[in-house]
Amino acid sequence: TFDIRSLLPEGFEENYLTYRGSLTTPGCFQSVNWVVSSIPLTVSSTQLEALRSVDSLTAGVKLTHNFRPIQPTNGRVVWMKGDNAYDALTAVDDNGRRSSV
Repeated sequence: TFDIRSLLPEGFEENYLTYRGSLTTPGCFQSVNWVVSSIPLTVSSTQLEALRSVDSLTAGVKLTHNFRPIQPTNGRVVWMKGDNAYDALTAVDDNGRRSSV
């Protein structure tokens, strides 16, 4: 009976990007449908503190640098729903060149 939409900000369904991608951890399996919101999502200081308290795969060592650098698109298509939330969107091609979209 849980409605996943209750986690999303109002208006989310009108403006977002989506693409088929991969997990961000090894083996990086190509099995993820990424959805990128045009509306910033926020967390409370309590939630941020909880994230910062998580151990890495090594017990007692905090999880840090939990991001992945920009990756090549490898021919992926990015689909956009809506047309007003991404006016300042920047694209990066497989060679790392940036351009406005």
